[in-house]
Amino acid sequence: MIARLPRLFTVRLLAALLLACVGLQAGAPLTAPLERTHGSAFSASTHEVALAGQRRAETVRIAPEVPPLVPVAVTLVAITVLALTGQPAPRPHSTGPPARDEIARRPSPRAPPLA
Repeated sequence: MIARLPRLFTVRLLAALLLACVGLQAGAPLTAPLERTHGSAFSASTHEVALAGQRRAETVRIAPEVPPLVPVAVTLVAITVLALTGQPAPRPHSTGPPARDEIARRPSPRAPPLA
């Protein structure tokens, strides 16, 4: 137990270091504030990707034309259901693998005795 303590301390130290790195990565950026710029998304003035500015454009919505309803004659057809009579299952005695006891009792294969 005492020999495992240095390894346990090392693992805990690495876990704490990993959590600290994840925490620093998840934090807010300090150097590159978010600036809205116009222009190419891949220009030299942007850090990663430019955000599109809010541009208001007049949109004209056209109502779609509804096609006229066509009357449809519906006829009902009687469907008879045929039930299959009691047929045996394809494999009526399928159960599963043999029990472990049966496998354990079988003798192992051997070569024939020397004559």
